[in-house]
Amino acid sequence: MLLFSKMAKQFTMLFLTALLKTNNMQIKYFNDTDTLLLILNEKPVASTEDVNENVLVDLDAQGNPVSFTIEHARQMTDVMDFSFQHVAEAV
Repeated sequence: MLLFSKMAKQFTMLFLTALLKTNNMQIKYFNDTDTLLLILNEKPVASTEDVNENVLVDLDAQGNPVSFTIEHARQMTDVMDFSFQHVAEAV
């Protein structure tokens, strides 16, 4: 589980870094259900894949990620200690 957690964080950071150029990315936390929703873009969802019993990824028609849903977010992530950094691009 710890290995998955580290891989999931690295995987998520790669996608976050790659998709920061879009204006429609959203991160929502639902306290009542302890669910974290990462919306990467507004493309239509063509399918949903289970990463494990607590993590779902929505994919567009080309297989690109549209959003991630993480159940039991407090156990699976450091959602209560979230930070965001926009790294300047090299010119």
